Amino acid sequence: MQRQTVICGPDPKVRLHSVPGDLRVSGWERDEISARTNGDMLQLTGNERGFDLSCDDDLILFIPLEAELTIESVGGDVDLRGFNGVCQVEQVGGDLSGRNLGSFQAGNVGGNLSLRGAAGDIAATRVGGDVSLRAAQADISLPGVGGDLHLRGASGNLSASVGGDAVLYLEPRPDADVMLTAGGDILLRLSPDADVRLELQGGGSDSIHVNLPGVAFEEQTWSGGITLGEGRAHIHLVAGGEITVTSQVEEWQSAAEFDFDLDVDFPNLPADFSGQIEREVEYATRQARRAQQHAEVAMQRAQQKAREAERRIQAKVNARVGRWGMDWSGAIPRPPRPPAPPLEPVSDEERLTILRMLAEKKITAEEAEKLLAALEE
Repeated sequence: MQRQTVICGPDPKVRLHSVPGDLRVSGWERDEISARTNGDMLQLTGNERGFDLSCDDDLILFIPLEAELTIESVGGDVDLRGFNGVCQVEQVGGDLSGRNLGSFQAGNVGGNLSLRGAAGDIAATRVGGDVSLRAAQADISLPGVGGDLHLRGASGNLSASVGGDAVLYLEPRPDADVMLTAGGDILLRLSPDADVRLELQGGGSDSIHVNLPGVAFEEQTWSGGITLGEGRAHIHLVAGGEITVTSQVEEWQSAAEFDFDLDVDFPNLPADFSGQIEREVEYATRQARRAQQHAEVAMQRAQQKAREAERRIQAKVNARVGRWGMDWSGAIPRPPRPPAPPLEPVSDEERLTILRMLAEKKITAEEAEKLLAALEE
C-alpha cells in the first residue's frame, strides 16, 4: 500500500492519468491532496496550481472542495462525491456514480451512469448502460445512451438519444428546450400547471397516450401537439414505441421502477472499494467457519466430560447406596456393610450434573436431595 499527501491551493487542477482499478474521489475542507492505493506504485507530482497523479491499482483520493479534476482513464468503477469544481472524465471501463458535484463532463462510460445533485451542466458523449439523473437543474446533453434513461427533477435544457426506454419527470423552466429520441417507450410526467408546448411522435397509429387534466387528445394517431398554459417551454419527444404523458403520480411510479442507484450510502463502511470489501468478507467467512468448527469440537468435549461425570456420579452413588443400604424408592435402609475405601471428593461438575438430571426430569427433587446428601457425606 502506498500513501502520499501534498499541500496545495484552495482550487488546484488535478489530473489523473491512469487508474487500472477502481477510483473513489471525495472533496474535503483542506488545502491538501491525499492519495492512497493498494498497489506498489503511486506518483503524485506538481505545484500549488497543478498536480499529476497515476497509480497501478485501486485509488482513493481526497481533494479540496473547489478543485478541478480531470480523469483520463479508469479501468474499473468510479465514485465521485462532494466537490464543486469542474469534473471531466474521458474514459471509464465500468460504472460511474457521482453525488453533489459541480459541472460534469464525460466521454465514454462503459457501464451505467448515475448522478445526484449536480449543480452545473451535465454532458456524457457515450454511455454503454443505463443513465439515472436526479435533481439536475442545469442543461443536460446525452447524445449516446445505450440503455434506459431515468431523469427526475430536471428543469433545464435536455438533448438526449436513448437506445432503450426513457422515464422523465420534468419541471421545465419557461425557456427550456427538451429534445429526446428513444428506441423504446417514453413516459413523461408533468405537473398539472405545466407551461409547455408538447410535440409527440410515437411508433404507431395508437402509440400516444395523454392523461392530463382538461386535455382532450385523439389517441388513434402517431403524432400530435399539445399546448399547456402559454407553452413557453418546448418539449419534443420521438419514440420507437409508445409515448405516455401524465400528471398522475401512481402511473409514474409504476413505470419508474427500473431506476437504479449506484451510490448508496453505508455510514459505517470505510472509504474503500468493492474488491477489498469482498476479500474482507471472504476472510470473515473463513474465520466464522473456523470458529464454528472450534465450537463444535468444544461442544463435543463438553458432552464427553458430562457423560464421564455422570458415570462417575453413578459409580459413587452405587457405592454409597450399597454402603448405606439406600434405594431410589425411599425404603428403610438395610444394615450397613463394612466401610468402603474412601472416594474422590465431590466436584462442582458432579453437582451440576445432578441438577441437570433433575431439570430433565430424569430424577425427582427428593431423589436429587438424596444424591447430593450422599455425595457430600
